[in-house]
Amino acid sequence: MGCCSSQRHSQRKKTYFTTNIRTFYRFGAVIGKGTFGTVKVGYKDGPDGEQMYAIKTINKVRVVDKTQMIQEEFEILRKMDHPNIVRFYEMYEDDMFIYFVMEHCKGGNLLERVLSKGSFDEDKASIVMRKLFSAIAYLHSQGVMHRDLKPENILFSNEKDDAEIKIIDFGLSKKLKETDKDRKQQLLRKQSQVGTPLYIAPEVVTGIYNQKCDDWAVGCIMYIILCSEPPFYSDQLQELLQKIQFKPLIFPQEEWKYISQDCKKIVQGLLQKDPQKRLTCSEAINSDWAKKAFRKPLQIQINQNKGNNIVHSNDCTPVNTSNIKGLKKYAKSKQFKREVLRILINQLNDKQIDKLSQKFKELDKDEDGFITPQELSQIMTKLGFETTKNEIEQLIQNMNPEEQQSLQIKYSQFLAATLDLKQYLNKERLWSLFRYFDVQDKKYITKEDIQEALKREGRVEMASDKILSDLMMHDGKMTYKDFCQLMHDDMESDQFFEYFEKLHASPEKYRGVSKT
Repeated sequence: MGCCSSQRHSQRKKTYFTTNIRTFYRFGAVIGKGTFGTVKVGYKDGPDGEQMYAIKTINKVRVVDKTQMIQEEFEILRKMDHPNIVRFYEMYEDDMFIYFVMEHCKGGNLLERVLSKGSFDEDKASIVMRKLFSAIAYLHSQGVMHRDLKPENILFSNEKDDAEIKIIDFGLSKKLKETDKDRKQQLLRKQSQVGTPLYIAPEVVTGIYNQKCDDWAVGCIMYIILCSEPPFYSDQLQELLQKIQFKPLIFPQEEWKYISQDCKKIVQGLLQKDPQKRLTCSEAINSDWAKKAFRKPLQIQINQNKGNNIVHSNDCTPVNTSNIKGLKKYAKSKQFKREVLRILINQLNDKQIDKLSQKFKELDKDEDGFITPQELSQIMTKLGFETTKNEIEQLIQNMNPEEQQSLQIKYSQFLAATLDLKQYLNKERLWSLFRYFDVQDKKYITKEDIQEALKREGRVEMASDKILSDLMMHDGKMTYKDFCQLMHDDMESDQFFEYFEKLHASPEKYRGVSKT
């Protein structure tokens, strides 16, 4: 057994980055505690000043027999790409701990908001629930079930009333295996009861369940934010489980008298005890109640000053021709540049990407977490682009060179493609991005530097020849100037050199690199 354990540990070490995490981050106060460790605030200096992160610290002694569970949490976290799921950045490991570096959400959790401000009115609840429906439908489309959904695991990005929600804590999450059968029919048998008792589905009590247990938990959350009480309660565990399995759902008149029948219908559907009859989150998001909440048709306006077609909705978040041009440009860019842009997105906070996030949601008409060829075609037609179905599909395929069969634009891809590079690729940001790879301050980047940077994110398999091939143009060493030129690949050489000299004319910290 000791030999097998050692072998598993050796395999896992290849995935995680073993450089001291304190080389990159400073640790602050504890903001959360769990069975296997704590969550602390992490600080890192960046181009915009000090940035805050949430760093989950896992004690390896406590998880010595749960390495597969930790690995699965890591694999799920790093692949999730949705506006309402917490962003994962990096993973480190030392002799004592494993560290997950994630997005820091400053607005507290959903339960705290209900306790401090009372139950939500139906309009406010519809906004939160629509986002939650979308995120869970996305998880399930990726073959993932969360298994521990509760208000405490839904954070707000900031303290504002309209802050984004973020689903956290994937410690109990499970990736369903790919089978020839529909994932919805795949059951987990003889599992131990997982999750918090107030939110576990009836079938979880019996030990045979699938991802519909998440839909039940979402129903419990919806019930709570509308009336400040759980649908089933007892301070005795066995009595609580009996109520969950057999007690009919009720809506007390006093608490529910102002709630519409359409809203109650959604709650009833999600809290259907028979999982085969239970409403799913993907169905809930397409319900009349969810659709009429705050969605309005897209409209076209002409910007008279710039002659630029703009599509916008009721929240006035514009989608314009420059965004479409950004997608086209991104599709033609080198793979290494795309990786750098993805890292850049991870360095930005919610406020900096908020407008782009709203644009993504505007294009994602069915709110499944992706932009499809049909959704992109609709917007491009309204903006006056003349293009064919094949051209749009080819555009999306070019954005996914590693997944040629994928005909979807992911959330992070859209952000990277539509980001205003003139604003964000300033000299401070370029230097910070370069140093992300050149950790040892060699003033150049090698193949090993790129591989190590990707390893920090647990993305070893992404160090493909396409990413590394750009180094071959520079004899295996990419200087800071080479790096900047790659990031400005739309410029002619003479134009770039003039731009580069002006950009780095005086700052002391850039001397010695601008001429190399």
